[in-house]
Amino acid sequence: MRFLLNILTILILLSGEISFAGIDHDLKTKLSESHFKSYHEFAKHACIPCHSGENGTNLVKLIDLMTESDLRNYLDTSLNYGKMPPDEVFRKVLLDKFLLLPTRDK
Repeated sequence: MRFLLNILTILILLSGEISFAGIDHDLKTKLSESHFKSYHEFAKHACIPCHSGENGTNLVKLIDLMTESDLRNYLDTSLNYGKMPPDEVFRKVLLDKFLLLPTRDK
């Protein structure tokens, strides 16, 4: 599983061809006002709108298979080094939310 996460992270870091049509003002506002209880809940609200189906890299099944620890590492890499989402201000809001999440594994 760790190998697949590393490969996916590298592909996302190298990809400049991802569509971000799913990020709109209402979604940004909703996410900035939300409080999340787990990394899975965070990912489903912050990542899936842009990373499902034809909207960029499909992460739906992968996120469901990850442990909280694996997902924490993946999100940390994506937010800090992968420049996801591409909107810098929105990324900062999500990173602040991410840092408030509990760090225990399920």
